[in-house]
Amino acid sequence: MKNIISQFLYQVGLSQRTIAQAAEKFYYVVNYHRVCPKSEQGIQFPDFFDLRTPPDLFAQHLAFYQKHFEVVSLSQLSGGLGTKPKLLITFDDGYRDNHDHAFRVLQQFEMPALFFVATEVFEQERLLWDNQFFYSLERAGLAAAQNFFSKHFPNEDLGGSNVNQVCRKLFQLFANRVSSHEQRIQLILDFASLTNSLAPHTFIENFYLTREQVTAMASAGMEFGAHTHRHALLPGSTDLEMDFELKHSKEILESVTAKNISTFCYPSGQFNPKVKTAVGDQFAFAFTTQEHKNTWSQDPLLLGRFNVSTQQPHYLAFELSEWKNKLKTFLA
Repeated sequence: MKNIISQFLYQVGLSQRTIAQAAEKFYYVVNYHRVCPKSEQGIQFPDFFDLRTPPDLFAQHLAFYQKHFEVVSLSQLSGGLGTKPKLLITFDDGYRDNHDHAFRVLQQFEMPALFFVATEVFEQERLLWDNQFFYSLERAGLAAAQNFFSKHFPNEDLGGSNVNQVCRKLFQLFANRVSSHEQRIQLILDFASLTNSLAPHTFIENFYLTREQVTAMASAGMEFGAHTHRHALLPGSTDLEMDFELKHSKEILESVTAKNISTFCYPSGQFNPKVKTAVGDQFAFAFTTQEHKNTWSQDPLLLGRFNVSTQQPHYLAFELSEWKNKLKTFLA
């Protein structure tokens, strides 16, 4: 039903008019992870992530933004009157296709974007811990994951055949029941070792951005922000780990881009007051995964973003105009 309603609102122009009315009071931030054709998808993530955007759909998104927004970089973002609301495009994690596909399409539309990179990807020695989990899950199977992790979380129900539900439960446990990020990494590596599913170097070396690609993108006007070093879940990290993750990632990116890094993105959107304070000591802006438009007086360490990876333009307008939330409230 949502798809039918979104198409109707788009066809009559109501979603677009609602967006235009936000020009004076709000600005928008949209979020992507990967832009790649199906032939290059690599790791198959569970459906609830919806992380991959085909290049042709990404081009449709940019055409929609071009018509209805003023697409700006973070350094260009400021309040004031305008005929169109401002919009910032962001990417998370640091995948190779951000350079090979997203960057190319962005240049075609002459649009900037802000890329948050977990700087461990530059080392190209192993997958980020959550990428390795999904890589192993795909190859070892759900039953193997349930058997392994049930031994580590014995009082938790990890049964069932719904991979989405089991993965959601596991990620909650990874965040709340593992006391350090180092232990979290080791847990995933143990699972990969036991199931003989550790990603080979030939896969890793083509999966993430390189320092040279980031340098070239920065020289072409793209902006970069920190995303920790090892994609760490900061609320489930020790104080020493948190300090390392924030400072080390900032230092590496400043070295690679030769620019000041003032922005941060909370991995998996996870933060608490302690994390927010630590981030504020290092960065001027921080982005969450909370889906809402931002006011000009918004707390700069709690900026919202819309995840729009797989949406058709009519549904993209439906979500950005927040008609989706209005419908949800109406039907509740």
